[in-house]
Amino acid sequence: MIFSKTLSERIDSGTVDAAKGLLITLVVLGHASNFSDPIDFFFNFVKYFHVACFLILPFIYDLRPFNLQYVYDRAGRYLIPFFLFGILYTAMYVVAVRPFDSVTDFIQAFVSLIVFANAAAIDQVTGLVALWFLPTYFITVCGIGLFFGICRFFVWPLVLVGIAAHIISASLPSDTHTLIPYGMGIFLHLFLLGVLLRLLFDKVRQVNLARYSFLFLFAFIACLAVSFLYDTRVKLPFMKMYGWDQPWFLLLHSTIILSFTAFLLSTPYVKKIPFMTWLGKYSLIIYMTHLPMLFVLDILRKHVVDPATLSWVEELPIVLSLTGLGLIIGTVCVYIFRAFPGLSAFVFPRDIKTWPPIQFFKFHHQDRA
Repeated sequence: MIFSKTLSERIDSGTVDAAKGLLITLVVLGHASNFSDPIDFFFNFVKYFHVACFLILPFIYDLRPFNLQYVYDRAGRYLIPFFLFGILYTAMYVVAVRPFDSVTDFIQAFVSLIVFANAAAIDQVTGLVALWFLPTYFITVCGIGLFFGICRFFVWPLVLVGIAAHIISASLPSDTHTLIPYGMGIFLHLFLLGVLLRLLFDKVRQVNLARYSFLFLFAFIACLAVSFLYDTRVKLPFMKMYGWDQPWFLLLHSTIILSFTAFLLSTPYVKKIPFMTWLGKYSLIIYMTHLPMLFVLDILRKHVVDPATLSWVEELPIVLSLTGLGLIIGTVCVYIFRAFPGLSAFVFPRDIKTWPPIQFFKFHHQDRA
């Protein structure tokens, strides 16, 4: 059994962009729901799958040769924005929210951010846990290239490795996440789901995809209802997941992620929702630039209105307004970056070769030679 090198003939880029567009909307909604505990509980189901689905989407992309240049280019694409926005949000956090006790404490925390780049280190320096996504996404795309490059002709070893990694990573002690750099544990946990997603779309005929979409949707809704009934909670950034001691909840959570991603890629209807494809196309910019909404949320919660005095019915319009604010901020930033290609190339380079400082260095090096 062999994985095909390409799925682009079955899943067009518009479908993938539409899926990413809906997911980025759910991500912003999930962040806005942090306004208070009752609303956070109500929207807790969103956090089961939105970012996890993002992280297994690359498994269906066309396979490319894996080498050091591949890693360098992905580092330019994902780690440069991470560090640039990390510096920006650190400055905002230190000035507006929590100054460090000493320069030494700040330097130690920032070095930890660079070395580990996990949720715990990021939260300590920037106050924005959401930044954990980009380092994890970088590890994910590199891991996919490495494992598929080695085992594309041996599917079942990939599945077996994925099963072991899926269970073991979810069963690690709760404080282990602070020692695992760049979301590697999260990648290992989701690796099995990505392989199964790839295997599913690699073997199902194109004409049957839309027919199966209703089955995927039914599985997603059924599992989500069960998880809501039992009030199951997962915190993926901090690797607080169900492990081998609670296998049914582990299976339930995994099915939610896999079935919703499969539904988004198989249904023709998401692509028909206005602006979804556009949002997906620029989802990276929107993800990184909507985060100041969380500072607005924090100011509202501390200085304007006490969420404890409101019912969830009263909080819902606030959360939806914050969601709209986050999407508007992201959309405005998209148009700013489109209006200034040089700025876009500096903050969101396509690869390491096109990053302006690298090009500047090469130009002057050649000029001296």
